[in-house]
Amino acid sequence: MNVEKRLELRNVIECTVCQDCVDACPASPPAVQVSWDEDAFVFDVESSGALSVERIFLEALKILDGKVEAFLSQLAVKKDEAG
Repeated sequence: MNVEKRLELRNVIECTVCQDCVDACPASPPAVQVSWDEDAFVFDVESSGALSVERIFLEALKILDGKVEAFLSQLAVKKDEAG
């Protein structure tokens, strides 16, 4: 019977994926393996409480969208100039 034993990180925010736990493991090969979900993105949102986290996030997306549009416009201008 092959039972896979796993350790799971309790506080993802505090892990820097430094691999120190792997290096410190005395087993050979190490009993600890560090990996992450490549489809996930973890970030913090800090607020004074004046706005909800959802509102801050949505406003940030609007700003980012505007900056991406401006960047794409500049690329189109440069492409036309090189033309």
